[in-house]
Amino acid sequence: MRLLRRLRALTSDERRLLVSAACWLSVVQLGMGRLPFPRLRRLVTGGGRQVVRVACDLAVAERVVWAVTVASRYVPGRTTCLSLALTVQGVLARRGHPSRLHIGVVRGAEGQVDAHAWIECGGRVVIGGSGAEVRRFTPLAVFDVEATFKLLAVESGQAS
Repeated sequence: MRLLRRLRALTSDERRLLVSAACWLSVVQLGMGRLPFPRLRRLVTGGGRQVVRVACDLAVAERVVWAVTVASRYVPGRTTCLSLALTVQGVLARRGHPSRLHIGVVRGAEGQVDAHAWIECGGRVVIGGSGAEVRRFTPLAVFDVEATFKLLAVESGQAS
């Protein structure tokens, strides 16, 4: 009952964002280990569409991070920093915001290699720790996403 009350207290935009985040997190978690990473990333971010660069709106990024974080509590399966980061990047891309997915490694206290993933949007880390925390990782890979938009044909007289 508390969950239903909380859902009702959200705005319709927040509910849509939360449902979208839950759906994409489910796709990511089902795809991890089953699909090659480039294919999963293309699927989630809408890769291959026509793109337009815009600056990332940090307020939107924070709402997306909120939605993915809340969804991660209810979507079954093991949530990792990579699944969260990839989901955030996908939801941002589908809302027209560029971001950068970082994957880095660091040697742990006992000599083991620890990996971590985080998202930067507008030059700021939005999920995966603070800037100081992620700086200790040696970059292994970086995946940029430009904003994706459906561009309407100007000739047809349609407006967005």
